[in-house]
Amino acid sequence: YLSIWGGLDLLVGLSALYLRIKSLGLYPTRFFIRETVFVSGAVIAAITLAAIAVFVILKKENLFRLKSSYFWKLLVAYLPAGFLQQLFFQFVFLETVYFLVKGNALLAVFLSAVFFSLFHLGGGIKKFYLLTLIMGFLYSGAYLLYGNLIWLALSHALLGTFLYVLFIKDNILARRFNRT
Repeated sequence: YLSIWGGLDLLVGLSALYLRIKSLGLYPTRFFIRETVFVSGAVIAAITLAAIAVFVILKKENLFRLKSSYFWKLLVAYLPAGFLQQLFFQFVFLETVYFLVKGNALLAVFLSAVFFSLFHLGGGIKKFYLLTLIMGFLYSGAYLLYGNLIWLALSHALLGTFLYVLFIKDNILARRFNRT
């Protein structure tokens, strides 16, 4: 079921998405840039693989969890969630802030990274604030440089899945769906 706060979040998010789509004529999007699709994919793949390697090195005692059905179920659930989050963080939030600060990329990336990391304070990953801040900088910077949201969404889904499976003991799916 959807909580009151979850419903409010959904309403605000959908409203912001609607306003961003309505303003596409006013300021363009970086959602998909054909000329940089391969470069952006390679950059995001390198960042993602490096982060996964660090996760694996830090939590090698939990590698057996990567073979579990929980890993695959969480990855499947995280794919649409990662896309929706990146849609909101980059397409709606970052692009709007970038427009509002009149193209000041550093300020837009900074504000977006802070927002991204603050958003991730819940869900048992408070101790990863610095990591989400760094990823917010990398994702926002890469998005402004190259565009192409799909790579960021895939990276977000992979990194979130690896982080939860390797570092968080409880089952996030059971917690989200009120099953213990």
